[in-house]
Amino acid sequence: MYILDCTAVEEMCANLQPFLNVIKVFLEILRWTVPILLIVFGSIDMFNAVTKAEDEKSLQDARRKLIKRIIYGIVVFLVPFIINLIMELVDEGIDTVDEVTATSWISCWNEKINTKNCSDIYEPEVESNTSE
Repeated sequence: MYILDCTAVEEMCANLQPFLNVIKVFLEILRWTVPILLIVFGSIDMFNAVTKAEDEKSLQDARRKLIKRIIYGIVVFLVPFIINLIMELVDEGIDTVDEVTATSWISCWNEKINTKNCSDIYEPEVESNTSE
């Protein structure tokens, strides 16, 4: 396993933060626009089916499509929230001070990286000069 020292982790996170922020904004845009578009297009299809109203079967199909699109919209909206919640729970559950673990990127993603308590593992240990 490749081990990084604490300053390298802090520097890596600082360098990645602009890219992570762009990805976060893009995911938030998708999280809000996809469900809204699904519901709007489902409503338009339902409106078209009601105005044409040839038979009851076409109305049933349009209603089913609208319900499916609403369910897909809810899923698209909730999946990033659930994944973020799980990642935060994993990040809080593991606390190491000597090496970069698999959860370090979660801390960086959440902008909560804390290396102040971290001792540098590559720093040579200095023996105390206690001569008697």
